[in-house]
Amino acid sequence: MDFQTAERQYQVLRKALEAGRISPEEYRALVKRIVVYDEQNRRWQLGPASGEWHRLDGKQWVKDTPPAPAEEQPGEPQPPAAQAEPPAAASVEQTSPGQQPAVMDFPAPPAAPAASQPAAAAPPKKARKPAPPPKKKSFVARYWPLLALGLILLGGLVLAGLYVLGQYLLPETGLAGLVQPAIQDTATPAAPTPAAAESWLPGTWKRSGEDAAYDIFYQFAPDGRFVKTSPSLRETQGFGVYRVLEGRELLLLFSGAAAESIPFQFDGENNLLLYGVRFTRSDESVGAPLATPSAPGSLPVSTQGLPLMDDFSNIYSGWSQETSPFASYGYEEGKYSIAILEKDLLFFPVLRDNSLNAGDVVLEVKAENASGEETTAAGLICRLNQPGTSFYTFEVSWDGGVFIGKYIDGVWTELARQSDHPAVQRGDLPNRLKAVCLGQTLELYVNGTLALQARDSSLPSGAPAFYARTAPDQLSGVVLFDDFLAYQP
Repeated sequence: MDFQTAERQYQVLRKALEAGRISPEEYRALVKRIVVYDEQNRRWQLGPASGEWHRLDGKQWVKDTPPAPAEEQPGEPQPPAAQAEPPAAASVEQTSPGQQPAVMDFPAPPAAPAASQPAAAAPPKKARKPAPPPKKKSFVARYWPLLALGLILLGGLVLAGLYVLGQYLLPETGLAGLVQPAIQDTATPAAPTPAAAESWLPGTWKRSGEDAAYDIFYQFAPDGRFVKTSPSLRETQGFGVYRVLEGRELLLLFSGAAAESIPFQFDGENNLLLYGVRFTRSDESVGAPLATPSAPGSLPVSTQGLPLMDDFSNIYSGWSQETSPFASYGYEEGKYSIAILEKDLLFFPVLRDNSLNAGDVVLEVKAENASGEETTAAGLICRLNQPGTSFYTFEVSWDGGVFIGKYIDGVWTELARQSDHPAVQRGDLPNRLKAVCLGQTLELYVNGTLALQARDSSLPSGAPAFYARTAPDQLSGVVLFDDFLAYQP
């Protein structure tokens, strides 16, 4: 552990103490476990009350400033065997029969075996090479002036031919009539980023041109609500919330119905193509108000059926939150935070009314690595049983690894794995995860790219969830989640 990671752990515990989620005794015990050894193998700890660094000088603690980190550090020094503190054993919260635990912790899925490295052989002594013979000049080097002159003459002949073709063979349209239509036919509007699309989309759009067999209006509000109306048919055809996905997809979550994914494309700021049908921005009053009363994040999360959408801006949307000796999890500034304070652990929150039972389901979430540890992992869970002891996992780690597995009554089974996947964003960049559970088919998408596939029929249905995980040699990790979606494929 380095000094920066230790200070982030201290801040997580400090916030948990101030929020009243841990007692002062638990706080002091957890802070004492934050230990850093510098390059000289000196032991450092933070003061529980002051948050200042202290160094062990013989048998006495002295206040001191940690040394500045070097540009390249081969590895973190380990404490001597006599001073190393054994990691606390992973615990499972005890619950009464029929009671759903707020969170379960599990050992991480088995890691892929590391390839052994052969010992490097001593390099042989280099013999002095004789000077190479002088190279002969190539044909291009010897005659490049003549070649350049030939290319200039050839270009002049081509331009002259095009001029004659435009003036005499195409007298009505000229050369522009030959070239311009091809340019217009091949031009394709650039795909906007999701942020740009969300800023262009709000407003009223009317079905136009040859596609306007009857009036169809889409109204998109800036806060994520939409309504679809048809004044000519005198009906409101649907309303709910929408979300712009990566690429050229618009996800519509209708109230009381399944989700609908629509390919879309902007042709300028005033023309919108939905399913290839053209809509034009309109100022007409269609007399149909946006039907939902508030933004999607402030709506209560329904756990009785799909679709389900939560951006965690509403702290009462139903996900469990607590601080334990091994993890702190809950809502934090419009996101959901899971901070793990132990190695080789997997934590996931559950909905307060965990009665959602889905077989075929699509899950999505945006995950951000807030700890800086590349071995930190985040994932999605489908078909979670009521006791919370069996489920499928779809995982990505910030070192490039992707994984699909199942956990049944304490036993991990690897279904698919790949290391160093090019679709994974590294460092502190966020990753968008998508899990598809469709019959026996299991698929993991990372940032819009299909990363892994597997087949299994062990678990037929269950609840959705998301999780964070630390590696076997990683003492802590923090993951922030946002924009969780669950809908029918």
